[in-house]
Amino acid sequence: MHAIEPGAPRTVTAELALVRRFPALAALPRHALTTLPTPVAPLARLAAARGLGPLWIKRDDVSCALYGGNKPRKLEWLLGAARARGRRAVITFGGIGTHHGLATALCARDAGLGRRAVTRSELRGLDDQVAAAQRHLGDGRVGGAPTEAGVAALRLFAEREGVELETTYTAKTAAALLDLASRPAYRGLPLLFWNTYSAIDPADALPRLPD
Repeated sequence: MHAIEPGAPRTVTAELALVRRFPALAALPRHALTTLPTPVAPLARLAAARGLGPLWIKRDDVSCALYGGNKPRKLEWLLGAARARGRRAVITFGGIGTHHGLATALCARDAGLGRRAVTRSELRGLDDQVAAAQRHLGDGRVGGAPTEAGVAALRLFAEREGVELETTYTAKTAAALLDLASRPAYRGLPLLFWNTYSAIDPADALPRLPD
């Protein structure tokens, strides 16, 4: 599968497909992080193993040399805006082990900004907020729990295509894709899986710890 080339040039704002479609966006500040467009590749081995029609993958997992996935696509605009406004640091929120927090920390450092991630365990009054949400949405705290179908899809993508997924979002999406591809209305049609999980090892962008 495709991997981002070391030292690959970051895409300048004028060359972004989004900006070509909406030229007024070129006036917005941006700290370039991504190398776009990300490639599209066939999932031929996986499709053959399941007896499905053409399956394809959009490799956003290699969107940025610092941290792949969909997060750098928004962070380059958010961090550009922070720098344009003279901000010296950024702060973000998330659960323990948040990928968004890690991506923000790596990309903010690249932009020359200080960074702080606040986890939910540090937020006062969270239990009250969770209780209120549960009354309307059910137990949202288990939304990230693995599903049987998701774990099966994760293993299938890894074994057949060498694509790494995670159990919270992308494995469940992959499971839905496989289910959809097997249904009569979609059987034989080309379907695209947009992979938003990072395939980049963040350790490569971190300073070496002392022995």
